[in-house]
This record gives sequence, C-alpha cells and structure tokens, in this order.
Amino acid sequence: MAMHQGSDKNGSGSDAGVAAGRKKVIVTPSFLHTASRQRISFPRRSESVLVDIPVLSFEEKLSWQNRLQRFVRDCGCGTGAAALLLSIAAAAIYLFRAPGGIHAFGFLRAGSALVFILLVTAAGKAFGLARARAEFRRAIVQLNRIVQEREAKQT
Repeated sequence: MAMHQGSDKNGSGSDAGVAAGRKKVIVTPSFLHTASRQRISFPRRSESVLVDIPVLSFEEKLSWQNRLQRFVRDCGCGTGAAALLLSIAAAAIYLFRAPGGIHAFGFLRAGSALVFILLVTAAGKAFGLARARAEFRRAIVQLNRIVQEREAKQT
C-alpha cells in the first residue's frame, strides 16, 4: 500500500510548516484506516508529514504532525551512539582484562575488538530505526482510534 503523497509547489504556508516543493505524506482518515490494518511503506526521511483530518483542531493536527514527523526523521543515531560508547567500554575491558593485560594483546585481539565495536554500533542504529518505525505505527493506530471515536460521536 503506497501512501498518499503530494507536494506544495506554491509555498503558501497553509501546510503548517511543510517546506515548499518537498514531497509529503498526507495523513487522512482513509489513510489511517488502511495503515492501522495492514503494513505500509515507511515514509522516507526527506518526506514531510501533513495531517489532514477534519475532526481534529488545528493545534491537534499540528501536534500529531510533529509527533509523526519526529518518528520519520529519527535516524537511529542516538541508540547507535549509546551502543558505540557501551561497546568501546566493553572492548576496553576485554583488552585490558585479558591474560597478560595491555602488553599481551596483538592485532588479532585488537581487530576482534574493533569488529565487535562496529557490529554493536550498527546493531544499535538498526534498533533505533526499528523502534522509530514501531512508534510511528503505534501512533497511527492511536490516532485512528481517536478519529473513529470522534466520528462516532458526530453521527
């Protein structure tokens, strides 16, 4: 299922801060209905999120738009950096606590520590990206529930 995309070429500002000419994902009630029931492709980091749901106030639309955009823009660098720091600490302990201490480690031990650091950092970044996607999906499901409740009250 592809997302509804558009672009704002006129730069009118009616899209609550979405840059002119940038592709955007337009979140509508029908998009929410579909996205909360089946897997959708995750928006690209270069795409902007525009919430266009009539039952929400302007402030709510802007709040949801910012929340969803934060998940789209998350690159996983925070968890990657945390993993990097932890892996460096673990590698240092491995290198200095090994038999013979700092004087005994050679290229093989140093190389294995470096590979360990790189793998853990990549895993941390991948975890951060996966977490952002899961949070985006959870937010879509939550927003869909809110919209359905409000639409039911109006009828």
